[in-house]
Amino acid sequence: AFRDGENEDDAAGEGEAAGQHEAHFDKSKAYTYGEMLERVLEICRKNNPELSTMQRIKLPMPNIVKGGAKKTAFTNFADVCKALGRSMEEVKDFVEKNLTTDSAIDSNNVLMIRVQNAKTGQFEKMLDKYVEQYCRCNACGTINTELTRDHATRLQLLRCRACQATRHIQTNAGATYSAVTKGQRKKARAKLL
Repeated sequence: AFRDGENEDDAAGEGEAAGQHEAHFDKSKAYTYGEMLERVLEICRKNNPELSTMQRIKLPMPNIVKGGAKKTAFTNFADVCKALGRSMEEVKDFVEKNLTTDSAIDSNNVLMIRVQNAKTGQFEKMLDKYVEQYCRCNACGTINTELTRDHATRLQLLRCRACQATRHIQTNAGATYSAVTKGQRKKARAKLL
């Protein structure tokens, strides 16, 4: 019940300003958002201790050097693939699709790519994109995952080794380069005129 001339909003503001908690109808304490969040995190830590003690995996920075007149060498390619927990062929295919070129892995596990003047920043962004699409678990955020193929649907599944969450992977089939022929350019110009 409110006193004359006092409305519900004024009464709520006075209680919050004084730092008091309102009680529920059964006389138990009402928790603030911060207190409820801390309680939930405490329960999660208690029920899943392995999630709270997980180590962050540090990816090595891509080491990019000029490997000839028209080639670029990704010298620590094997180390990056090992840190990601992926085969070199999987990551190589992703790099080829993103750079729309071909590449080869030499005997020293160096990825030789047919690209001139490639920058380290370009490879960092590409690896970040690969991690988000093919490695990171959406549920717990780790990259401790594995790729499997669902035989019934023939889709790739990403399964987290830490929390056992799974999700389907959308592959970019249209990410490859397609050349535009002289006839296609003429048709495109004719449409503009």
